[in-house]
Amino acid sequence: LDQSQGYRIANGKRPLRLAEIPLVERYLETRAPIGLDEAPPSDGATVAVPVYDLRAAAGAGSLAVDAAPIGRMPFDPLFLRRLQADPSKLFLIEIVGDSGRPTLHHGDHALVDRGQTTPRREGLYVIRIDDVLQVKRLSMNPVTKRLTVKSDNPDYPSHEDVPPDDIAIVGRVIWIGRSLP
Repeated sequence: LDQSQGYRIANGKRPLRLAEIPLVERYLETRAPIGLDEAPPSDGATVAVPVYDLRAAAGAGSLAVDAAPIGRMPFDPLFLRRLQADPSKLFLIEIVGDSGRPTLHHGDHALVDRGQTTPRREGLYVIRIDDVLQVKRLSMNPVTKRLTVKSDNPDYPSHEDVPPDDIAIVGRVIWIGRSLP
């Protein structure tokens, strides 16, 4: 049972076979879940970034709850360095909805950098408003320091002149993974 198979099982993409149950039990006994403040484990060749069963809506929003990771996705450390990302600040979540189209698609997985919580440059950010996670494009007015919060899909409204204290910025989306049909 390799990590990609475990990820597909954890996300309901493939069933767990009876013969694999002992492998999963041994894996769970030897792996302590990591919290968001702990560095992800590394085998030297890859960095295992935690995957959370949270959905950040590219639309109306989804409830954000504290949870343990449901799995880990391996990333090459050189790739993460090219992204200028600190592995201890990264996590993956799923995107739901269509307000992020054409950039984001329903079912995409977003690699989020918790170290980037100030929108000094325009980008996609995971934000929390009243315990609801959303992915929106943020830009900051350099003079007033107020935010513009918008969806890439023009069918959804934008909000300008938003006080930064009105939203909690969880992190900046630095990479998107997508399954192709």
